[in-house]
Amino acid sequence: KKALILDGLARYDESIIYYDKAISLNPTDIEVLLNKAITLDNSENYEKALELFNTVLEMEPQNSDALFNMGLTYERLEKFAEAVECFENVIEIDKLHKDAYYELGYCYDFLEKLEESLTAYEKHLELAPMNYNAWYNKGIVLNRQGRFLRAIESYEMCLAIREDFAAAWYNCGNAYASLGRLYKAIDYYKNALEYKKDDAYSYHNIANAYEELGNYKDAILYFTKAIELESNNYESYFGRGNCYYNLHDYNLALQDYNSAISL
Repeated sequence: KKALILDGLARYDESIIYYDKAISLNPTDIEVLLNKAITLDNSENYEKALELFNTVLEMEPQNSDALFNMGLTYERLEKFAEAVECFENVIEIDKLHKDAYYELGYCYDFLEKLEESLTAYEKHLELAPMNYNAWYNKGIVLNRQGRFLRAIESYEMCLAIREDFAAAWYNCGNAYASLGRLYKAIDYYKNALEYKKDDAYSYHNIANAYEELGNYKDAILYFTKAIELESNNYESYFGRGNCYYNLHDYNLALQDYNSAISL
């Protein structure tokens, strides 16, 4: 109990001392061994955590908690194939383990297995339809597949649950831009800025859209704001330079092109 309290306070080194005392009294206590392994993971002692998860699984091969948390540790080590194996084993034991499906979606995305990622997120959402992060991540996968309309649907579901999710507004804007619906994209980027006012990428993408629409003066305003927020982005200087060039302001265009080249 002391160890659990210390875990809650993020005092992991002290917590491990008490877990070790408990283990010395009962070396086969699965719950204590598992909690110590999770604490080792929380304290970034990942290899030791994996060793202890394996110890638990040698004693109890069907322990889904050990398998799931072992998968999370592999994720943190960016060993996504190993993490997938853990989460798949969890699902073999418990086909309604919604968190395992979610983590599978995440890992498959990193492994560039987009269809498998999409399937995992969809299964998770059958079990947890109010998880806005899952709707968002599903949208990201669909966007990467070039399925922009379906991506927009997923982002909209995310926003219906959590309206202030700036990244969902932003990425929905990207999907509309990919479809050539630039005015709609601008609206979504501006909504993103309502919730994340210092987002240089939203300002930059609004500027890009205005430039593509031939509205160079507004594009310059937004490129300038993007540069104020992130002065090392050569693309914003280059975009603003193009706008000045199209407005026949060649001196300012040259200045921006030189700034872009210097970065």
